[in-house]
Amino acid sequence: MCRHILFINFFLITALGIAAQEQTDSVVSHHHDEVHDARSIAAVIGYNYYHRSALELGLGYYRHQLSSHGNLAYTLYGAVELAAYNSGTLVVPKVGAWVNASVTTVGVSILQFMHGNEKNLVLRPEAGIGLLFFRIYYAYNWTIINKAFQPVSRNMLGISLTVPLSRQLYSKKK
Repeated sequence: MCRHILFINFFLITALGIAAQEQTDSVVSHHHDEVHDARSIAAVIGYNYYHRSALELGLGYYRHQLSSHGNLAYTLYGAVELAAYNSGTLVVPKVGAWVNASVTTVGVSILQFMHGNEKNLVLRPEAGIGLLFFRIYYAYNWTIINKAFQPVSRNMLGISLTVPLSRQLYSKKK
């Protein structure tokens, strides 16, 4: 158990370090790059697999910036995961955030698994590959409250797409 936690922490710190790297040029430029900046209300659509399949639907705030040095995108969202569970549906409300920098994605979610009177609060760190609106990631379901109710496995794979809904605002900076 301790090795798993250390491995996950090492993996997330490494992914955050890669995502936070800034590209510097050896040649000093006297002009600034053109930056395109977009903000939007967005739908979050996802598919998660953790010993069973789950559909994710949500709404959030999406922003991305594009320049010659790369891209940076992030989403803050609230969603619900729905999965078949025993003789009913497992309802999982969640809030989360993720960042895509170049081709790396990192994120975190807090989920409340519910089935009947049973509940389970979970922290889910996520890391993988992604570009602007799209990401594929590995996540670890870390139980915070009620470890007796384990409706899903600890390890999972996910794929998500952010679909902008409102008119995007672009600006150019020089």
